Amino acid sequence: MGLKLNKSLGSGITLDGAYMKITNINGNKETLDLSICFYVNYQACKEGKTPVEYANHKFKPSVAPVSDNFLKQGYLFLKTLPEFQSALDVFEPEQI
Repeated sequence: MGLKLNKSLGSGITLDGAYMKITNINGNKETLDLSICFYVNYQACKEGKTPVEYANHKFKPSVAPVSDNFLKQGYLFLKTLPEFQSALDVFEPEQI
């Protein structure tokens, strides 16, 4: 899974339909660190192209017995941030 969004890069270039994916999660029940990569688009990610930008975000996960896994919680958290609120979910073929 990932997110599709319009992304303005530090260089001033705006990518319409950029693809963002959580690539690493580290932490504990108090704080999770999300490492995310931005790609030109979904196809660039699938082809193993180099990300065009990287970012990190932190959040406090839920560890309640009925909670979603940390990856899903990470995406749900990101979608609460202003820069990701208009992002669309992109599912892998096996997730559909």
